[in-house]
Amino acid sequence: MQILQTLTIHDYPEVGREPDICFGQQQYLVVWSQGEFGGESKVRAARVSPGGVVLDTGIVCGMDHYCEYRPSVAFDNDRFLVVWYNYVELPAGIFGRFVDQNCVPVGREFQIRDLPVNTSNDPDIAFLDSVYLVVWNEPSLQSDDDIYGQIVGKDGTLIGNEIPIAIGTSYQYQARICTADSMFLVLWNQEAQVRGQFITLDGALIGDNFQVSDPAIRPRDFPDVAYGDQQFLAVWHEFINDDHGIYGNLDISPWTNEGYNNAPSLYDIIPTIMTKRFTGLSGSEYRIYDINGRQIHTIDPAPGVYFLEVEGKILQKIIKIE
Repeated sequence: MQILQTLTIHDYPEVGREPDICFGQQQYLVVWSQGEFGGESKVRAARVSPGGVVLDTGIVCGMDHYCEYRPSVAFDNDRFLVVWYNYVELPAGIFGRFVDQNCVPVGREFQIRDLPVNTSNDPDIAFLDSVYLVVWNEPSLQSDDDIYGQIVGKDGTLIGNEIPIAIGTSYQYQARICTADSMFLVLWNQEAQVRGQFITLDGALIGDNFQVSDPAIRPRDFPDVAYGDQQFLAVWHEFINDDHGIYGNLDISPWTNEGYNNAPSLYDIIPTIMTKRFTGLSGSEYRIYDINGRQIHTIDPAPGVYFLEVEGKILQKIIKIE
């Protein structure tokens, strides 16, 4: 692997921190918070070409409030949406602003979630099909933090209400998100464990949230996740043997419930061949399992062999060929 020269995207005199990045159609967009430790901070953005040329000096794309932290960015095939949280003055909470492919802010900022001052919310964002999903942590009435999300349209419209992704008496924070073929996956830290939740394009939770890290009681922090080649890779840092290391979980078959491990054996059932999404499924009494007997939670899985269970009985074998 070639070692490339380090690029200077921002340097002193002000402090630049908390960067995020995504790729548009022709260049990268890097966003960060720039200002002073314990003082004023603004969200800024700069383009970087595929050849490593920094094209901007740091365009202010925030809302011009005193403390703007933890920016995150996604691209919708037309323009970028940058999100961040405002910390010390009203209005506080999660905000967003569009930036075009020339690094020019479009319109005004808009509020995604109204929250109290002096709370740390750490948002993340992903785009899929025609909508964004923004996720964050926020304080609850039980004096802990919960994970929420909000579907946002390409025009900045908030679609539906905020989504309670992980709520309850546990402390949940550090939410991170990625997209798969037809849904979102959100990870977060919960009582030193990494947990996850699948979410549809319209904001519905798919099944229950599930544990991603192993059940051993060890501190785990800063999870993140990516999807590729029909599988997810989740990573986090973990305190073990009196030191921190980086660990991960490669889930070979996405959308499965690993707790179900009894592979269907009725291979003499006449199969149904499908090329698109599974159709004709309704109600809450059906389940779909893959060839390894693991339950899946999508009607548009990858090509393969699947089994349809209705009221506890395997009734149909489905072969999806594309």
